[in-house]
Amino acid sequence: MKKPTKSLALRIGTLCMLAIFCSIAIIGGISISAIKREGDLDSSRHMNLVCDDKSKSLNEFLMSVEQSVGVVAHFAAEDISSVALVKGGVIGTDGFGSYDPEGKIDTAQRRALVDYLEDHVGRVFAVLQSSANYTHGAYSFYYRLSTELSPEPLGVWYGKVNNESNYTMLSLTDLEEYAPDYYARVGWYYEPLTNGEHTWLSPYYNENLEENVLSYIVPVYKAGTFIGLVGMDIRYDTLVDRIRDVQVFETGYAYITRPDGEIIYHPTIDAGEMQDSFNPELTPVARYISGTDSTGEHTIAYTYNGAEKEMAFSTLANGMKLIVVAPSREINAGWHRLVNRIVIAGLALLMIFGLLVRYTVRRITGPLKRLTLASRHLAEGHYDVELDYNSEDEVGVLTDAFRTLTAHLQIYINDLNSRAYRDALTGVRNKGAFDIAMQKLDDQIRTQTPDQPRPDFAIAMFDCDLLKQINDDHGHDKGDLYLQNASRLVCRIFTHSPVFRIGGDEFAVVLENEDFIRREELFTVIDHACENINATAADPWDMVHISGGMAVYDPAEDENAESVLTRADALMYEDKKRRKLDVR
Repeated sequence: MKKPTKSLALRIGTLCMLAIFCSIAIIGGISISAIKREGDLDSSRHMNLVCDDKSKSLNEFLMSVEQSVGVVAHFAAEDISSVALVKGGVIGTDGFGSYDPEGKIDTAQRRALVDYLEDHVGRVFAVLQSSANYTHGAYSFYYRLSTELSPEPLGVWYGKVNNESNYTMLSLTDLEEYAPDYYARVGWYYEPLTNGEHTWLSPYYNENLEENVLSYIVPVYKAGTFIGLVGMDIRYDTLVDRIRDVQVFETGYAYITRPDGEIIYHPTIDAGEMQDSFNPELTPVARYISGTDSTGEHTIAYTYNGAEKEMAFSTLANGMKLIVVAPSREINAGWHRLVNRIVIAGLALLMIFGLLVRYTVRRITGPLKRLTLASRHLAEGHYDVELDYNSEDEVGVLTDAFRTLTAHLQIYINDLNSRAYRDALTGVRNKGAFDIAMQKLDDQIRTQTPDQPRPDFAIAMFDCDLLKQINDDHGHDKGDLYLQNASRLVCRIFTHSPVFRIGGDEFAVVLENEDFIRREELFTVIDHACENINATAADPWDMVHISGGMAVYDPAEDENAESVLTRADALMYEDKKRRKLDVR
C-alpha cells in the first residue's frame, strides 16, 4: 500500500469550518427528508392502526353473531329428519312452491308433520336461546320455518323490547299479509331466501320491532329444500356506541357507510346521505372506498369545507365501510414543528460559515462524495463499484484500501454464500436456501397485480422411506448413500426446478417453468424410475423408495407459499401411508 506523499493535514485544518457546513447541509437535509417521510408514514400507520384496531373490534362483534347464528343453523339442519320431510310431502319444494302440489298427503300425515316440526322448533329454540344469551349485543333472535311446510306459521321469535334486559316471546309475523318487497316487515325473510345463503342486512328500520337494527340470517336447507331460516338482530345503537368512542388526534372521528357510500352513522351528518352529495370532492374517494379492496395501505387526502383532511378505511365483516378521519394539520403537526426547528438552526449556521464554504467545497467534496456513494453501494450488497480517484493523498490511500477491501469482501461473500446454502451430504440446496425461496414466492404472491399476474408454481414434497431401517441394519454410512441416490434421482427428474433437502430424509422441489407444465408426467416418471432402480439394485442402500406429494398454488385457497407446502406435505404423508398398506 502506497504512503501518501501529499498530506491533507494542512487542507483539513483549513477546511475544518467547511466540515461543519457540510455536516449541517447533509445531516440537515437528510434529517428533514427522513423526518417528513417517516412523519407521513407514521401518520398513515397511526390512522390505519386506529382504523384496523376498531375494525377488528367490530369484526369480532359481528363475527360472534355470525358464529352464533351459524352454529344454530347447522344444528337445525342436522336435527331435522329427511324421512319426516318425505312422509310429509315436503322434499322437493323450492321455498316458493305450493305445499303438497299433487294432493297426495292426507290430513293425518300433515298433522304428523306439523307435530314433528313443532318438536323440532322446540329443540332448535333451546340451542338458539343459549347462543343468544352468550352473544353480546343480541336484541332479538328467531327461527322461522318456510311457509311451504305448514298452513300455519311455525317458529319462534324472542326479543328485548321496551329496553327490557330479558328476552320476551314475540308474535310471529304473518308473511302472507305483506308483499315480499315490503323490506321493513319481511325483508329479513325474503332477502336471504332470494340470496340462498347467509346474509347481513345493513341497518334498517324494522317495523316489527319498531327499532333500527342490523340483522344476520342463515337459511336452513335439507336435501336441497328450503326449511327455514335462523336470524339474529342487533340494535343500531349498539353498533353506533362502538364508533362514537373513536378519537384520532385532537378532533378526528370515525363513521360508517354502506359499500355504495351511503352514510349509516356520522357524528355530524344525517344517516342516508351519500358521501359525495355533501362533498363533491369525495366522489373519487367514495369510488375507491367502495371498490374491492378491504383496506387502504395509505391515508386518502381530501378537502372538506376548506380544511384539508385525511382518511383511512377498512371493510367490515358485513360489507360496511369503517372510515377514520382527521385534519391534516393535526396529523402532520409533530414533524412540521421539528422540521421548522431544524431549518431555522441550519440557516443560522449557514449564514455564519457560508463564506468559507464557497472557496474550498469544490476541491474536497468530489472524491469524498464518490467514495461515500461507493460505500452506500457496498452496504446495499453491490460489490462492482468503480473508483477512479488515484491521487497519492490520504483520500487516495483510503480509496485504494477501499478497492482492495471490496475485492476481498466479494470473494469472501461469494464463498460464504456457496457454503451456507448447500447441503454437505447431497450437494442440493439446504433448508436455509428453501426458506429464502419460500420468502420470494410470498413476495410474488403479495405483489401480484393485473399487470403482474399471479405466479404459477407447485411444491413437491418427498420422503425417503426405509432410511431408519437401512441406518439400523447397515449403518449410517449406507444410509448416507441411500440419501444421495434419492437426491440424484429427484434432481435428474426435475431438471428445471430447484431441489432442497429440508430435513434428514425430506426433500422439497419448487416446480417452475417446464417442470410445472409437466408436473403430473414427472410424478409418474419418478415412480417408474424408482421401480427400475429397485429391480436391478444389489443392496438395499442402492435402492430408492420415495413417498411424494404435490400441491399447486391456488390464489383462491392459498394466502402464502406455506399453505401450498402444508398441502403438499399432507399429500406426501397420505402417499407414505398408502405405500405402507401396499407393503402389507
